[in-house]
Amino acid sequence: VTAEAIRLASGEILRLAGARRRWGPITHVGLGVLTVGEALEQRVDALLEAREFPLAFMLDAAGWVAIEEGVLALTNAICNAHIAGGLRVTVRHSPGYAGWDIWDQQILFRLLPAESIGVRINEYCVMIPGKSLSFGVGIGPAAKVEQVHKCQRCNLKDCAFRLAPRRAALPLTSETFLAREETWGRLLGQS
Repeated sequence: VTAEAIRLASGEILRLAGARRRWGPITHVGLGVLTVGEALEQRVDALLEAREFPLAFMLDAAGWVAIEEGVLALTNAICNAHIAGGLRVTVRHSPGYAGWDIWDQQILFRLLPAESIGVRINEYCVMIPGKSLSFGVGIGPAAKVEQVHKCQRCNLKDCAFRLAPRRAALPLTSETFLAREETWGRLLGQS
């Protein structure tokens, strides 16, 4: 890790401004891509065409909430998987935001099987479908961690190092999962 870049084991370089300051000394990088898929965008377009503007905007906003919650769940899983081994996980960053060069999307999409979940990038490195998110986290025993933020998302209930209460979330049981699926199906116009 240098001040402006992270060299991966593959030899590729991620250009993240302030990399050392943001992530500290890391030994690994976790990368991911998530999407809510094209059905939501198609439904929003249909609602806009039908001049159902409030519902279209609410559904569009719900799509962004869903992708943010999905990436939070994935970064939580990465953090919880590494904490037992004495490793720390940084907050996430995404290409195109906060000093990470958007063109690094090309590297992420070479390394990750994003096509398997229906995500691709165009010639400007914009993801399609639009309700998609790519990210990276730094991992290592001395990685820089914003502890309060980490405590809010950590699932360890009896941690001696806890600095903030865990953010409440709806438990994902089979019943709540089915209820969410049913709600999304109705919003997307599926029976």
